Amino acid sequence: MNFSKQHIVLEEIFEYLIDNGRKDLVDKYNNIIKPKKIEKICTSRKTWKCCKCLKTIIKGAKYFNQTYISNGMHVTKHYCISCSNTSKKEIKKEQIKFKFIS
Repeated sequence: MNFSKQHIVLEEIFEYLIDNGRKDLVDKYNNIIKPKKIEKICTSRKTWKCCKCLKTIIKGAKYFNQTYISNGMHVTKHYCISCSNTSKKEIKKEQIKFKFIS
């Protein structure tokens, strides 16, 4: 059975489970297969374009690499060091902004 047939069968199983009130099993399956995001700083072996500012990342330069799977597709994004530092600061600001006080 190839990937597309497996996907169709899996969708039919999910529809059956949801129709019979077992959405919890579908959610449990989706949480199990969710891969983690891999983020690391690498040295470029070829030229890339930064996904944020569109500057060229030259061969031999350090850059920030982000890899994850989205909708069944492998996604890799490359950011220059300056963009990766600013995006991390923005994330920290958002985390502080929405921090709950108990």
